[in-house]
Amino acid sequence: MSDVSAHTETITQLSCAEAKVLVARQEGDALDLRGLSALPIEVARVLASHAGGSYGQLVLDGLTTLLPEVAEVLALRDGGLSFQGLQSVSRDAAQSLAKHRGDLKLSGLTLLPDDVAAELAGHFGALKLGAPTMSTMAARALASCQGDIWLGAKTLPEDVAAAFSEHLGDLHLNALSTLDQAAARWLARRRGPLWLGLTTMSDEVAAVLAEGDGALNLNFVTSLSERAAEAFARRRSPPRFGRLNALSDAAVAAMAKHMRRISLKVASLSDAQVQSLAGHEGSLRLPKVSSLTDAQIARLAHHKGSLRLGLTSLSDSAAESFAHLDGDLSLERVVTLSDEQAVALARHRGTLVIGLHALSDAQAESLAGHAGALWLPDLTILSDMQAASLAR
Repeated sequence: MSDVSAHTETITQLSCAEAKVLVARQEGDALDLRGLSALPIEVARVLASHAGGSYGQLVLDGLTTLLPEVAEVLALRDGGLSFQGLQSVSRDAAQSLAKHRGDLKLSGLTLLPDDVAAELAGHFGALKLGAPTMSTMAARALASCQGDIWLGAKTLPEDVAAAFSEHLGDLHLNALSTLDQAAARWLARRRGPLWLGLTTMSDEVAAVLAEGDGALNLNFVTSLSERAAEAFARRRSPPRFGRLNALSDAAVAAMAKHMRRISLKVASLSDAQVQSLAGHEGSLRLPKVSSLTDAQIARLAHHKGSLRLGLTSLSDSAAESFAHLDGDLSLERVVTLSDEQAVALARHRGTLVIGLHALSDAQAESLAGHAGALWLPDLTILSDMQAASLAR
């Protein structure tokens, strides 16, 4: 093997000497050995000395069996462990893995017996499982785990949801495609953060989830009805959305009235939605909105709080409106400005982010007078004179 550190995922056999080379060269990084289908205890001891740190996991996804003595050795490793090729794991192996501190991936498991679940419950760190069949007792055991849990189930039986209502760590159900009211009612009782992979939900389920107090992440939901938006907007701790792209005027109005933090992936806004958002107070992120009329921008400038837009260009009128915004302003996709627009934006008070690639001397002089923090993350050309102006 000419270069044992190149394309490590293709390695199918590994000697102790070769393992030592990998451990030395990959320190602090991930070590992907998914091509191994067997792992002698002597090689495992060497790999256990690999210090991957917080993000450098040891990937052994090609293993289909895991001997308890091998698990015992690998559990001592500093860094995550991935065994996604295992469809089952023995109680003794699970007992050894529970001693590991860090991310543990067992997402290939198809069955989780009660005794295995009881052992894995002692693991301290993120536990990433697939969609194994488990009993109520197994679910209750896992719920006592102190770390975060990932489950790949597409559906959630009520008894499993009831068990995980007591879990205090983050619960990730990112593969979930459906959720009924009974299961949702148990999940709403959770105190720990909840992550759901639902893309849509009924108004009834939304109303139930809105009754909870714990952090709720609905990053895959793309649309909400007016009733659902109203329910979530009134929640004591409003959920976080990452992909909302279809909302009625009434739904936006409800969110603007009750939510401090709004992040929408809509590409455009109606006049009614602009009017509602203009009265919003808090963080408003609209990174996909690339075009607005001057009249709409004038209304949005009345918004109180941080504002992020996906606009690609500004008119003089728009720049003048933004000068009066009461809050931070992010225009990361605006790559050019006129000198007049720079003068107007310089009067804005608060953090200002603009995606300019270059500046004129006049623009540098104007923006140097900006009262708040100024960020030009994409600036690639800057003369000494311009740098001196901005440094003042």
